[in-house]
Amino acid sequence: MLLTTKLAAIVASLLLAIISWRWIEQPFRRRVILPKPRHVLLATFVAPALLISISVVINKNHGFPNRLPKVARDYLATKTSRTERNYISRISPEQIQADEVPIWGDPDGEHEIMVWGDSHALALMPSFDAACQKLKIKCYQITYPGNTPLLDYGVGMKRHIIHRSIERNQEAYEFIVRNKIPLVVMVAYWGKSYRSHSSIFEKSVRDTVDQLEQAGVQVVIVEDNATFRYRVPQKLARLAWLGQETSGIGISLEEHYEYNRVPREVFQSLSNKNVRVYDPTSYFAGDSNLWSAEIDGVSMMLDTNHLSEAGAMRLKPLIERAVLESLPQIAIESEKQFH
Repeated sequence: MLLTTKLAAIVASLLLAIISWRWIEQPFRRRVILPKPRHVLLATFVAPALLISISVVINKNHGFPNRLPKVARDYLATKTSRTERNYISRISPEQIQADEVPIWGDPDGEHEIMVWGDSHALALMPSFDAACQKLKIKCYQITYPGNTPLLDYGVGMKRHIIHRSIERNQEAYEFIVRNKIPLVVMVAYWGKSYRSHSSIFEKSVRDTVDQLEQAGVQVVIVEDNATFRYRVPQKLARLAWLGQETSGIGISLEEHYEYNRVPREVFQSLSNKNVRVYDPTSYFAGDSNLWSAEIDGVSMMLDTNHLSEAGAMRLKPLIERAVLESLPQIAIESEKQFH
């Protein structure tokens, strides 16, 4: 928020406080307003009824969105928009065990991959779906909010949540082995996950990659997107409403890389393993030193740390590249198709 905006807000607050004290509080204390007990009693019923009525009207009119300029409404629509496909966010261990796992991309595709992760993986499903449709690949999805895709690694405040997370990841691994999935793409809120269990993070990553490698699985890790200190659509909408520029809003790459420093170092140390690591930063920063919150007037984020659908679709070329580089036979077949 600009200094002038902050000063204006402070001055407006002081003026409102003075007006409230002078024409509401003082008359009420001197019994100028509501002088008799029955008036006070009546007001205690009328005031809530009036507030409820106003609230109902505002709610029915969805907050009167037309009070905002269109560009601000478009930014706010990001956090309420829904994808055309209903990607399932919560996959239970029981569903995985029964092979009741959502399939996207090309359901009849000869080749298969699996997306494994938390809500950040879910946010990327539109790009996985589109890329796999194009490449004619069957794409399995095993995601759950807060579920870091690592074996024997549970994140949560409550014991049963940790237990379920460990159980879900074990079932996911067995699903991969049972169905001979050749390529697994792991996506997660790596920076936060590391901070939750910093003492075992590196070992868990290595153990998981080792077990997948022993099962003959090619592993792809997608590094995390930026984490903002504010809800991006609301921030952009507020700036647009105030008539301020939004194109320069974002976080520095230095801050982004520092937040994800340890996970990135762990991933980069796996270069001798059967694993490929992809950094999405360039798709949002270009040649600048800023991870952009918006590109071409569209919010890249759904909130503080999840990509919007538009943000996810910017990574479709990255997903295609990751699949083609990891499964060369698909690249060869795709090349034959276009010749």
